[in-house]
This record gives sequence, structure tokens and C-alpha cells, in this order.
Amino acid sequence: MDQQPDRPGHPGLQHLRPGNEYDNLYLSAKARSEADWIVGINASQALAVAAGRGVWSLGRVQTPTLAIICSRYLENKAFKPATYFRLKLSTAKEGTEFTVLSTEKFDGREKAEAARAEVIGARTVRVVNVERKETREQPPLLYDLTTLQKEANSRYGFSAEKRSTSPSRFTRRSSSLIPVPAHAIYRKMWPRRFRHSSGT
Repeated sequence: MDQQPDRPGHPGLQHLRPGNEYDNLYLSAKARSEADWIVGINASQALAVAAGRGVWSLGRVQTPTLAIICSRYLENKAFKPATYFRLKLSTAKEGTEFTVLSTEKFDGREKAEAARAEVIGARTVRVVNVERKETREQPPLLYDLTTLQKEANSRYGFSAEKRSTSPSRFTRRSSSLIPVPAHAIYRKMWPRRFRHSSGT
């Protein structure tokens, strides 16, 4: 039932259920209330008295949550990075090339080299699982000046001087696509321009 349960024909009023079916919800709420009183109030005072100074807080939800956060922090702090090796396989079939990484991680180069030699000796690999997913990719935005300069450097090795002069001839900083929320505003400002572009 929503915020207007008294409106005529409301589905919630047409499918009322006996109240005793929700007794467990009442009991769980009562248990939480009593736990808040015992832990949140009494235990907090007892901890402050035992500490001798300061105000200390305990809570039914707060304390376990802080314990999880602290244990995770200590685990991350004690983490020591270790070098491992994985096999990378590049192959092709029927003109289609693909590259895969081994799921197994080798803690030593010798083990990785042995596994590599085994794969090379077999000269075949077996696909044990295939998963297909249908995804939709949104069209990329038009280039702005910064993105275009980065692309020109990574693809064609353009120098900083060439990047700063060449793109300015054919692009502007405002060349990104118009965001959807702004369409309504622009249509009111320039109705003639948007007259024949209702689908854009």
C-alpha cells in the first residue's frame, strides 16, 4: 500500500490479509527495540564507566559494522603483494583471432614455464565453457579539444605543439553532444532549429 491507501479501488484494500500473518514482523521489531535498549543504552554506559574516562558508544548495528570495517582495514594493512604468473594464449580459428588468460595463477616462473611447455607440446587447447552476452554500446560522444589531442598523440604521435594548433582548425570545446535534459530548453530557445529534428 502506498501513501494514499484510502483511495477507491486501491489494490491493497482489495487484497487484505489477516493481521496474524504479520506477527513475526511485530516480534522482530520488538526484538530490535529491546536490543537497542540493552546494547545501545545500558552497554554504552557500562563501557564508559569501565573505561574510567570519556564517552564510549555501543550499538546493535553500529558495533558489528565497525568491527567489519576495522577487520577489513587490518587485513588490507597486513596485505603483502606477491608476484605471480599467468599464461597468455593467442590463437585463431576460421579467421577469428582471440586471446585468453589462464585462470590458474603460478607463484613461480618455473611452474609457469612448465605449464607453457605442456601447452606448446600439446599444440591444441580445449574450450571448456562458452558464455554469450548481448550488450548494447552507446554511441561515443563527439570529440572535444582535449580528447582529440589525446587521441592524436596516442595514435599518431603528434607533438604537443602540433596537437595545440591542428585540432583548433576544425573543432571547438563545445563540440560534445547536447545532453538529453537540455533538449527541452533548447527547443524553446530555438524552435525553428528543432522543428525537423524531433528524433534527435
